[in-house]
Amino acid sequence: MPLVLHHVCPADNCGELSIRDATFRAFVAWLARQRGRGIVVETMRQAIGGRVRPTVAVPAARPHGVVNPSLERAGPSAVTNPSMETPDRSGAPSCWMEGGYGRNTAHWQRIRQARTGRWAQRLTVTHYRSGGAEFLQLFDLGECALPVRAGRSYELSASYRGTVTTQFSVYYRNAAGRWQYWTSSPYFSPSGQWAKADWRTPPVPAGITGLSFGLSAFANGTLITDDYRFGPAPARTAQVTAARAALLAVLLAIATAIVRWLARRRRAAWPAPPAVSAAPAQARDRSARSSSSR
Repeated sequence: MPLVLHHVCPADNCGELSIRDATFRAFVAWLARQRGRGIVVETMRQAIGGRVRPTVAVPAARPHGVVNPSLERAGPSAVTNPSMETPDRSGAPSCWMEGGYGRNTAHWQRIRQARTGRWAQRLTVTHYRSGGAEFLQLFDLGECALPVRAGRSYELSASYRGTVTTQFSVYYRNAAGRWQYWTSSPYFSPSGQWAKADWRTPPVPAGITGLSFGLSAFANGTLITDDYRFGPAPARTAQVTAARAALLAVLLAIATAIVRWLARRRRAAWPAPPAVSAAPAQARDRSARSSSSR
């Protein structure tokens, strides 16, 4: 991990890119005590050598869904800083991390109020001023984070209940391995009972190979989540074809009903043929009988 220190100054009027001498000395003393934990301090030349080395290609992770989707398996997770860049391991469900930004107080707790299995995750937000908080797949190279292909859309889902409006917050890993915020879903209303949140992402941008998502809370209240799901969305072509076929069937049914209605109206509007009187024929018949008798 490269550390860049711009200026060391003894005075209190240091610039934004400067560090006070006392702070620098305290940091160096702390860093020296970390040697027993396997931390080695080297210059850049010592770390990478004096010549340019070929880039090491990181193999793409095989596609998989959400690891530990129902939060049943305990294990290390990560607590991130507000910029969502530097995870720090702590105890929580395996392959999951706590994330957030802005001015608020967020508390995560693994609870036995699950929709399926035994465990769910409860997020409680207090002292809210700005930002939000969420529970996400761990930002890594693909063991926990979700491998994706550029140009494809993906379907996200999770079960939730709580007192706050929520939405999916989605982060991606770019070609440089840096994680950053990408997009959010529409809102899902608060629910006292278990409800399902489903959403289809836009197509993944070029150069993106990993996603992480979670339901966010951005107000004071609680949000309990469980049963996360993730997978490639069906191709739009098939969906559009099916929608067009359904629309055509509806239009044909409407057209048939209109034709039948018009036919009934025309039959009702046509005049009835005049009735033929039988009186003259009866008179001729009587006359014929009378002549015959005479």
